[in-house]
Parts: sequence; C-alpha cells; structure tokens
Amino acid sequence: MGQRSIRIIGTNVTRIIAGVDGSLTLETGGKGKGHIGPNNPDGTLTHATHLEDGEARMDQPDGLQWIKASDGDYLIVDEDSGNDYGERKYVLPIDSETLQLEEEGTGYFLASAGGSLNPRATAEVAAIPGTFTRATSSEFSGSWNVTHLVQTKEDGSFYTQEEIAGTGAEEIIQQYSLEEQTLIGVVQHRGESSGIIEERQADQGGQIFMFNIDIPTEEAEEILGTPEEDSITGTEDDELLRGLSGDDTIFGGAGDDRVVGSSGNDLLEGGTGNDRVTGSTGDDTLIGAGAAFEDGVISFGQGERDILVGNRGFDSTGSDTFILGIASNVFYDDGDSSTRGQGYLARILGFDAADDTIQLTGSSDLYSLEFRSVGDTTDATLIYNGEPGAVGEVIARIIDVNPELSLTDSAFTFV
Repeated sequence: MGQRSIRIIGTNVTRIIAGVDGSLTLETGGKGKGHIGPNNPDGTLTHATHLEDGEARMDQPDGLQWIKASDGDYLIVDEDSGNDYGERKYVLPIDSETLQLEEEGTGYFLASAGGSLNPRATAEVAAIPGTFTRATSSEFSGSWNVTHLVQTKEDGSFYTQEEIAGTGAEEIIQQYSLEEQTLIGVVQHRGESSGIIEERQADQGGQIFMFNIDIPTEEAEEILGTPEEDSITGTEDDELLRGLSGDDTIFGGAGDDRVVGSSGNDLLEGGTGNDRVTGSTGDDTLIGAGAAFEDGVISFGQGERDILVGNRGFDSTGSDTFILGIASNVFYDDGDSSTRGQGYLARILGFDAADDTIQLTGSSDLYSLEFRSVGDTTDATLIYNGEPGAVGEVIARIIDVNPELSLTDSAFTFV
C-alpha cells in the first residue's frame, strides 16, 4: 500500500458576532410583537431580543444567506432555537472589508415564525384546513436569492440561461441594491402535518413566500456637546446624544436613545425607552432606567431593556458607577412578585469589578447572582429577592465577569 501525503489547508476565521447576551438587538420598526407568555405577559415586548431566553443575542442560527449587493454586504439569518415565542428571521448589514457589523450590536428584524405560543396554533387553526396537529414550534428554512431570475434588462427582457450560468447570477445580483433584491423563503409548520399533509406523505406543512428588504435609512438626530462642561437633554424622539471633553450631564429623555460620554467625568442617563448608555474615559455614572408615574406610584425601568457600557469596553481608565437602584426604588422591578420579570432589565457590558461599582437598593441579602458560562465567558444574572415568598426578579445581566464575583465585594454598593 503506497504512502499518502496529507495536505494541510490554512484558513482564517472571523467572528462576526458573539453569541453572548448584549451582542445583538434587532430594530423592529414598531412591529415584531412577541406572543403573550410568561416572559411577555402583557404582549408589549418585541422580537428585538430573544424572548424565550430573555437575552439580546443571536441564538442557534440555522439558515444563512450572504448577499453582496451594490450598496453593501448583508447576512440574512434564520434561527432554530425552539423559541416558543416564534423563531426569528433578520438581516445583518456587515462591512465588506472587516466583516463586522456596520452598526455595533444592531440587526434588522424581518419576520417571526409561529412558536408554540402562536395564537393561531393555540386556537388549533391551520393555514390548510384539517392539517392542525399540535401547538409547537415553527421555523424558517433558508432564503434563496432569485434577483437574477426576476429582474429585467434595460430592454425589458429577462436574463438568459447563458447569462446566469457560472458566476453570471452573482454578477447580476451585485448590480442591484438590497431593496432591489428579490428573495424566496420557506417556513416549516410542524404543527400542521395532519390531514392531506400526512396523506400525501409529506414531511410537514409549510409555506413558501417571496420577499424584499427595505432597511430604514433615517438616522437618529444627533445632539453634540462642546469641549466645555455641558448639560444636554433629549426630546421624545430617538436620538444620539454625545458629549465631548468636559464633565457633562446628558439626559436622553423619552425615546430609544444612544447616550455617549467622552473624556471627563460624565453623568449619563438614558431616560424612558430602550436606551444604550456608553461611558468613555473618566469616572462616569451610567443610568438606563427612566422614571414613570402610574396611579400615584413612581417606578424606574418598567417596560425597558437598556444596555449600559462601561469604559472597560474601550480599554480605558476610570471607575464607572452603574445605577440599578436608589434609596426608595429598585430599578427594573416590574411590580409582579409572581414572575421573574426578565422582559425588563439592564445589560451591563465593560464592567470591571476591580474599579467599577454597581449601586443597588437596600442590602446584599436582598439579592442573588446566577452564573452561566459559555466557552471562556461567564455572565451573571442579578436577581432581586425583596418580598418574602416572591419569585426572584431579574433586574440585570452583567456580561463577562469573574465567576467568583460576590455581592459582598466592594464592586457592589447599597443605598
């Protein structure tokens, strides 16, 4: 038997997005409402985050389509995570050179598929009469770009088989912008597999659909500070509020805002809405929760999913303070002692327990930490256990921490 040579092929791998909490939030354009369930009892949360996990991340991507359009590169992602609230389909604009997200931590929601909590399934209704089996998950099963098959040339004719052969189809696709692309998708409905589906010995029910993508291009209004000490207040709109040098005070107000500090010791507050508050160099104070009044009662952070980013994310110096409570109020407490309230919380990134602090209401015995490790990264879920007999309330997730982190450490202060 002759000898065989082994050829080693080198490769470079680029991680576009990490599968950790806080790494991805989808813009839903006011749509994408999640089904009502334990994590979404009033139906107000959307598929901006993974509702079953209660986390802002990609979960078990199963389908991937890469589109090289005339206006950029885009990834269409289908999740297959067993999400009872509906599997997600979304698009990620990426930089064609670095392959990183064009906008950090941001993608765009396209659609959701069924889920065992889908009202149609719970009502035992099927798209094809008589095929309902049981309320279970549905999933998207890929996307196919058919732009080269449906677009026409300047003379109104379609492209020929010869023109789309080999690399021809891809060359045609790259001539058109994303919104000019036409795609076909498939959704599988496992819960609709009886009746005629079973008689015809099909795998399961489903639908084929054609779609286009129109990513909103309107950018949030930017409010920029000066090199001096500024006091900046946002409006009810979605805005980007950015400080420069100086010790700035920035308040986002209503709307889904991005509040960004710079050099100096800044007070950064998101206000109501789902905000991203980012510190930089200096000793910054970060607050995501906004105040709301209802029936004479004040609460902070109800209905909000905020992201607080400390300066460790910038390899910068300084000691940051993350405010999750004041003497009179625990932030992100949904007021329902029978649920964990995972829909409303703060995600804390760039936290350094050696230099930074998290401010909480009361004392350490009112809280607990739950740790979860994925690979080399450990995240901590911060739980408020205020009322005797109450279900612990999730008020924050702290990303990338030492698994030995303790509530009695100097990293936690109480008021």
